[in-house]
Amino acid sequence: MAEIFISYSRKDGEFARRLSSELHKHRRDVWIDWDDIPRGTDWLKEIYASIEAADTLVLIVSQHSLVSEICNYEIAHARRLNKRIIPLIRQPIEGDVEKIVKGTWVGESWEQTASENWEAIQHINWLNFHDDAAFQSEFGVLLKTIDEDLPHRKAHTRYLMRALDWERAARNPSFLLIGDEITAAEAWLKAGSGKQPPPDPLHREYIGASRRADDERQAQAAAVEQRIAQLGRRTRQFSLAALALAVMVALAIIAVVVAVAQGNEARKQVTAAELELATATRVQLRAATAEQELVFANATLAPIPATLSAADLQINVGQTQIAQVNTLIATAQTQSAVISASLTPVPPTLTAVALQIEAANLQRDLWVTVSQALVVLSDGARDEALQIASNLAFTYANEPNAYLGSGAIYAALGEFDAALTSYTRALDLDPQFALAYYNRGVLYGNLGEDMLAIEDYTRAIELDPDDSQAYVNRGTSLIALGEHEQAIEDFSRAIELDPQFANAYNNRGNALNSLGEYEQALVDLNRAIELDPQLASAYNNRGNALNNLSKHEQAIEDFSRAIELDPQFALAHYNRGTARYSLGEYGQAIEDFSRAIELDPQSALAYYNRAVLYGTLREYELAIDDSNRAIELDPQYSDAYINRSVFYAAIGEYELAIDDSNRAIELSPDDGIAYLNRGRWYYLSGNYPQALDNWQTAEALLGQLPPQDQEIRQQLEQQLTEATETAK
Repeated sequence: MAEIFISYSRKDGEFARRLSSELHKHRRDVWIDWDDIPRGTDWLKEIYASIEAADTLVLIVSQHSLVSEICNYEIAHARRLNKRIIPLIRQPIEGDVEKIVKGTWVGESWEQTASENWEAIQHINWLNFHDDAAFQSEFGVLLKTIDEDLPHRKAHTRYLMRALDWERAARNPSFLLIGDEITAAEAWLKAGSGKQPPPDPLHREYIGASRRADDERQAQAAAVEQRIAQLGRRTRQFSLAALALAVMVALAIIAVVVAVAQGNEARKQVTAAELELATATRVQLRAATAEQELVFANATLAPIPATLSAADLQINVGQTQIAQVNTLIATAQTQSAVISASLTPVPPTLTAVALQIEAANLQRDLWVTVSQALVVLSDGARDEALQIASNLAFTYANEPNAYLGSGAIYAALGEFDAALTSYTRALDLDPQFALAYYNRGVLYGNLGEDMLAIEDYTRAIELDPDDSQAYVNRGTSLIALGEHEQAIEDFSRAIELDPQFANAYNNRGNALNSLGEYEQALVDLNRAIELDPQLASAYNNRGNALNNLSKHEQAIEDFSRAIELDPQFALAHYNRGTARYSLGEYGQAIEDFSRAIELDPQSALAYYNRAVLYGTLREYELAIDDSNRAIELDPQYSDAYINRSVFYAAIGEYELAIDDSNRAIELSPDDGIAYLNRGRWYYLSGNYPQALDNWQTAEALLGQLPPQDQEIRQQLEQQLTEATETAK
């Protein structure tokens, strides 16, 4: 979520766009609603969620915003949560203007809310933005204001989000803070009492409840510790090789759970496709380049779709491993009997072997519980799985594996905050726990926190230098940060450690694809497929390399094989659509993009490229509909605005075409195509001076104009020169 929420009236849209653009230029993450949200059952849900996740609400104060129902709801929600509000005075509210504003509220259902908002806003330091000439100086003050005491406000948001999740889950104890998290939260609460914004009452309730639950947990843990002490148990220190192996096999279950959690995110490979064509109006359409992403190495498993059948398959694997654990423990118990028979009589419960068996039995019970959660999850019993995960911490309070297991269950359920808390708790208990660092790294990677993921993978590698999977996943996060060469080093190291690791070849091939080394990429991808002929993502990635080498027919064969192996593989459908487009198979390409959209309705790029195809076929209304959806999904998608302007122009809507070109230029001020097209729309609407100005800028950015535009430009300049001379 964005760190800054901008509340504004549509009638102040021009200023809001300028403000948003400047904030983006200064690397501030902004949430602003450019499109009306339909007033359905949850019409405020998205807005409220964005306010909750933001550190600051920036309010554009004007007569329009103060009489806006939605703006007042936004302000009230921010005040209710003790969010920081920074009012920007776009229009002074005084005298007759203030009377008009207050008069407008009368009789409205939200009159009281608006009145309370206004009273609160008047006591906050304002920034004056009513003078456009002073914009930059005031903007500098705004940036300083936003950055004041940033750590406090970040913590305010972080703990508030956790508290709201707890509140909405009927105060389920599994959402509470634990261990050092509580200590840190209590310190923040104490230090924040005199700061702005102050902690919310919900903060205090949540942190207090966390402390009480933790105290209770510690009391229960003490009882368990007493029992363990009586047995002489030493955590994780097993001298019997069979039992040590049993624990290792049990830990392998976690990798299986991680594979479930990653789901389709583990297979996002897209092609780098540049689509260029011309319409009957001689206007160039473009498709944005799609960045290639890499699959996560799911331990030793190939990526499996996050479908119910896949979950069943993985749970069966986990149950098989549990059975192996039980077999090993039974063997150890048999060995114990033999050893005891050869020793001087000693009470059985005091022998070293008996102590080790007791410890192993506890481990077995723990992993049986994890396996049970996976089974009930496959049956759709989400609440039961959540309860099992929550109970693990109480039953095995000081056992790192318990938190590792609960974290894996939470990750499989999509409860990422709870999973993160569990993994962190496991590391609090055992700072040398390599697998906990590994799993937390996977979680950070799925959340887009690649720097944190790299830190955890690096720590896992330090603790276990032979972990090929950690190298592969660290390479994946490096790719996300654009560090392709370093990523290739990690993939190569993984291959050195495990020459049969298909996914390591797969990911290295994808990294080489990103660097334009397509032939070398094919070598790695061929090897990945040789090692694992069922690895759908490898066929998809090889298709990308072939597509980039203009071997479109072969690419289509690979994409089709990927789809055969995984019919739910949205990106394979998308990529096959780009290859079919390159061959002029527009109807089939549209079918592939449509299927990609069915499987992944949030893919702005799929809507964008289908719009290009509809435009090629002169189905302009359909092209506009798809462009609208692409922009709705990605409001910063400048190319989508460029293309929608083309479609509007094709049906004679030149004003709308100019508006879209304006927005594209605002988002990408150095995009020569946007200026080129805006010049065309001005020309077609009869505004020749503006057309010439835009073409001049386009020429400076592009180097030269297309021949047809240059010809029209010369004719216009000649006509204007003749008209000027005649006037003289």
